[in-house]
Amino acid sequence: MLAYLVERLEQSYAATGKLPTEPAGPTPAEACCGASEDGACRPDPSLWSAPGWRALAFSIDDPFRFQYEYAPEPGGRSAVLRATGDVDCDGTSSKYEVKLEVTGGKLTQTWSRTAPTE
Repeated sequence: MLAYLVERLEQSYAATGKLPTEPAGPTPAEACCGASEDGACRPDPSLWSAPGWRALAFSIDDPFRFQYEYAPEPGGRSAVLRATGDVDCDGTSSKYEVKLEVTGGKLTQTWSRTAPTE
């Protein structure tokens, strides 16, 4: 999902010369683990109705296991995309992040992960 969001942000940057400045998430507000018997969040279009998610044309229509967040800096020069989730509900969350920065007129990406799922 983060790769899809990066693609959406690249398109936005190409069209406007900056990143969207409306933050979004974490969505859902509560972790998916414990939300159902299988630890997955159920699709709910209302989760993705915040202005930040609408600006990115982003929603998830199938069960999912991560909380998503878009945290831009106010000037549209950088942002962080984040996905956090305890996929197997063992008490250890995985976090994936992409830092996007406008450098020299180009949009660069720096990916990181903490306790990645296998």
